[in-house]
Amino acid sequence: MQEKLQLLFQIFSAEIGGRSCTAEVYERCLDNLPLLFMLSNKHDLSHLLGDALWKNGYLTDNKNKAVAQARQSVAAALQRYEAQKKAYDGLAKCFSDKGLPYIPLKGSVIRKYYPEPWMRTCTDIDIYVSEEDIEKADECLISCGYKQTGRSTHDISYYSPNGVHIELHYTMFEKVYFDDDADIPDIHDFSFPSPSGGSMYELSDDMIYFYHITHMVKHFFHGGCGIRPFIDLWLMNHKTDFDEEKRRKLLERGKLLKFAALSEVWFGGGEPTEFTDMLEKYILSGGVYGNTENMVAIQQGQKGGKLSYIIHRLYHALRAVQQPLPCSASSQMADACNGGAPFCKNGN
Repeated sequence: MQEKLQLLFQIFSAEIGGRSCTAEVYERCLDNLPLLFMLSNKHDLSHLLGDALWKNGYLTDNKNKAVAQARQSVAAALQRYEAQKKAYDGLAKCFSDKGLPYIPLKGSVIRKYYPEPWMRTCTDIDIYVSEEDIEKADECLISCGYKQTGRSTHDISYYSPNGVHIELHYTMFEKVYFDDDADIPDIHDFSFPSPSGGSMYELSDDMIYFYHITHMVKHFFHGGCGIRPFIDLWLMNHKTDFDEEKRRKLLERGKLLKFAALSEVWFGGGEPTEFTDMLEKYILSGGVYGNTENMVAIQQGQKGGKLSYIIHRLYHALRAVQQPLPCSASSQMADACNGGAPFCKNGN
C-alpha cells in the first residue's frame, strides 16, 4: 500500500507543480487505477489523478470502468468550479451594490495558487463579514435569491440560486481550538481593500497562512483534515513570495503547530520523521472529512483515556511542537505572486 501511496503523491506533486511524470509512472498508475482512484477519491482529489492521466493520453479505454470514473471526476470538478464561480460572482455583486465589506476565505483564495483554479475543489464558498454587518449581509443575500438554511454561533448557511452552499462567517476564530494563553489576532488588522474594486477586502499573506493552519487544527481535532490542505500548504510555501518572519510571529501568537513539515515530505522530497509518520497515518485514515475513530482517539487523549502509543504521541506533539517553516528549496518551481502589504484598521 505504501508503494501505491508514493505513486499517488508523485502524480499530485507533478500536477500542483505544473510538471509531467515519466511514462513509467503513468503506466503504473493505469495498472493500479481502481485502487488509486479509491484512495484519491477519499480525499476529494481524484480529479487531479484523472487530469494527469487524461492530458497525457492515458484515459482512452472507454470500456474500462475505472477510466470512466477518472474522466468523470475531472468533468465533475470543472462543473463544480463553474457553479461555485457563478454563485460567488453573484454574492460579490450583491455585497458590492450595497457597499457591504466582505472577505473571501479558504478555497476561494487558495485556488489562485494552483496551476488552474478548478483544481482546488471546495465543498462550499466561505465568506467573512464583520459581526456588526451580519444582519445587513443576511438581508442582502436573501434579497438576491440566496436561501438561508441555518445559523450557528459563528456563521450562517445559505444556498445560492444555482444550488451552491455558502457559509457566511462573522466570527473568524473559535477559542476552543486555541490554548488558553494564545493571543488570537484581529482579522481586521490584516485586511486591505482589494485592488479589484467593489467592496471586497483581502487578507495579508501571513493571515491567510495563519487562518489556514487554524482551520486544519479544527478539522484535525474532529478526526482529520485530509490531504488537500497539505497541498495548499505546499503551494503557499512554494508558489508565493512571503515574509517568513511575519508568518512565524502570527503562529507564535496563536501557539499553533506548523503542519508544513508533512507537506514537504509528501510533495517536496523532504525526509520523513517519527512525527510526520504518525501524522501521515492519522491524516490518511481520516480522509477529507475525518472519521469517528480518529475523533474519539483525540478526545480520549484530551481526557487522559487509554490510547495507542501513536495517538498519544501525536496529540501531545500537536499541542507542543514548534517547527521552523521550510525554506523554499524548489526555487525552479516557485512562481512570483504579489503578496500585498497588510492594511490595518488602525492605520498601522
